Amino acid sequence: MAETTRRTHASCSETLAMGAHLVIDHPVPGRELIIDGPVSARTSDRVRTALHTALTGGDGDLVVHLANAQVWDAAGLGVIVGAHHRAERRRRRLVVADASPRLCRLLAGTRLDRVMNVSGACGYVPLARTA
Repeated sequence: MAETTRRTHASCSETLAMGAHLVIDHPVPGRELIIDGPVSARTSDRVRTALHTALTGGDGDLVVHLANAQVWDAAGLGVIVGAHHRAERRRRRLVVADASPRLCRLLAGTRLDRVMNVSGACGYVPLARTA
């Protein structure tokens, strides 16, 4: 049953340069979003549009699953932060779920984990120590 449901909801997939693949999935439109692939300057427009559409198309928390998203640059991180601010303006919460260890470190290093709603394994992420 879940597999059938999965096929009926909105999904967007695109193959990028060097075989990279971006998939944006909406299992529960307006409430849940799954981003799989690179979130960078090259893909920021598509990811931003998907986030904004989800924010305007629902209410309550918007859970964004980022377990398989690779946030490579400031543009990618900026898209997520911008969506967080947009959610606040709409009186919603953007919840980053299933963030990768790399994204957890990035959020902790920029101290965004203190202002954004991050669930899952990002509790305490030790930063790389320098000698």
